[in-house]
Amino acid sequence: MDVIDLGIGAPDLLTPTFVIKAMKHELEDPKNSTYSPYHGLQEYREAVATFYLKE
Repeated sequence: MDVIDLGIGAPDLLTPTFVIKAMKHELEDPKNSTYSPYHGLQEYREAVATFYLKE
């Protein structure tokens, strides 16, 4: 039987160093300190539309 684990994970483990470095890098980028565009991203909107057309 295929089971999906919805547990909270392993909060007792440290965050890997490469994840921390990547987060620091992204936090220092000014483009990540603004609101997203009101109209959203075209790629995302197309992906959502495609999904709903299939469903």
